[in-house]
Amino acid sequence: MTGSVEEQAFPAALRPAVRAVVLQVAGGVPERLPAGYRVVHAGEALLLPVRVYYPPAALLAGVAQEGDAGLIALCLGTRHHDGHVRERCIQGVLERGAPWAMPFVLQALDDYVLPVVLRIEAARTAGARGWDESIAVRLAGENPAWFATLERRAISYWNEHHRARYQQRQAYPACRVIAALRGAAGLTPR
Repeated sequence: MTGSVEEQAFPAALRPAVRAVVLQVAGGVPERLPAGYRVVHAGEALLLPVRVYYPPAALLAGVAQEGDAGLIALCLGTRHHDGHVRERCIQGVLERGAPWAMPFVLQALDDYVLPVVLRIEAARTAGARGWDESIAVRLAGENPAWFATLERRAISYWNEHHRARYQQRQAYPACRVIAALRGAAGLTPR
């Protein structure tokens, strides 16, 4: 793969737009981000960033753009270091939606910020524009190691941060979504 970590997180056809968005939200100087999560989507190998550290105001200005540029900024914002920004951005991704954004939606299931995972579960239940069940199942099935890591992280965050509220792991929203996708994809239950 070539290009910045951010460019590698999106399909090749979007990379020129990603480059422009990153220059805007990073203040003209792209960050040196650590390598992230590897996932194959629609036949393309992607590398989702673990975290991004753009100034929130610059990122939110990017989010306000129309079309792919705004959705690219929202997707990157789902990986932001500030949980409030992540929550706002996952909501935007789920409202706008595009098939290429689904890896970011699923990756956010491993977030420890409860409103992030609640929004994803609600979008799935409501059949929101930004949730595509068939793509989510395919991503889980075609990327079992990545999906297993998502599940382990979700379980870990449930145990550490949310066990008092959700005494049973199966009741935790991220675990409910992951279990449903795992079953639909025919993956071995945990």
